[in-house]
Amino acid sequence: MAFGQDTTRHKLIIGAHGGPAVATSVSFNKTFSDPTSTIGPRLGYIAGLDLQRRLTYKLALCLEANYESKGYIHIDKSPYAYVKFGNSTNSGGYGTPFEKLRIEIISDFITIPVTAKILMNRKKVAYFFNLGFFAAYPIRSRFLLLSANSEPIVMETFYPNGFNYRSINYGLVTGFGVNIPHNEQFQFSLEVRNNIELKNIFKENEYQFETCSLLLGIGYKLK
Repeated sequence: MAFGQDTTRHKLIIGAHGGPAVATSVSFNKTFSDPTSTIGPRLGYIAGLDLQRRLTYKLALCLEANYESKGYIHIDKSPYAYVKFGNSTNSGGYGTPFEKLRIEIISDFITIPVTAKILMNRKKVAYFFNLGFFAAYPIRSRFLLLSANSEPIVMETFYPNGFNYRSINYGLVTGFGVNIPHNEQFQFSLEVRNNIELKNIFKENEYQFETCSLLLGIGYKLK
């Protein structure tokens, strides 16, 4: 959640937030390794709406609806490689393998985080910690294939398509931020957040998305 509550008078707040996110991919399977490739980060973004209900002076419950674009970069270490999508195998120019292959994976999601927020109120600002879970519904994925012997190739899939993809995934949310009151009704915030999937949308992939984002928010105090 990208804003917080620092008074006892307002218990319900609505707001909006957004910002850049650096995403990569990690594996929890310690027995899994792929010596033929490396994984790198890719820049994405998060934007959404939020609702906060303060339960006590130092605790609030937060609900969000976000649109997220995240992904990672797959770099093949082999000098030549074929790429298989579904039942078809893609190659570089004239049916030859791709040379020095690099794949950018970009996936878009609707995510619903539910978090508990611990508030530490000060005279002018309020610091907070977030901890909770999120559910994510995938919308589409794009695969950008770049190689030395081929023009860029863009492949795209929309969900749900029933092939090799889960219809929903979930993960853990953690964050730390600060709220800055503007007046009696509005406040601004800045939050550093980490989202990590516990399940990947790709059924046969051992990697999960991990995203670190910087969120700017504005909140309106209803009551």
